Amino acid sequence: MPSLTRVEATARRALITVESYLVDLDLTGGGERFRSTATIRFRATPGADTFVEVKPAQLLGVRLNDRDLDPDSLDDNRLPLT
Repeated sequence: MPSLTRVEATARRALITVESYLVDLDLTGGGERFRSTATIRFRATPGADTFVEVKPAQLLGVRLNDRDLDPDSLDDNRLPLT
């Protein structure tokens, strides 16, 4: 995963305002892997494109504004948000 550059961070900060993060972990399965659900609530500039950084063992699903996104669009631990 490439590190977030200062230029990328500055550009993303200009586009979005994060309101909250909610992370739900299910540690009942045992072993080294576990299930989790992360919810990020944010406001964005209309029409803006950005990305979220995520490094899952397996990405099962993604929703943006009540619309399913393709989990296979995850590339190098960056998921595009358009």
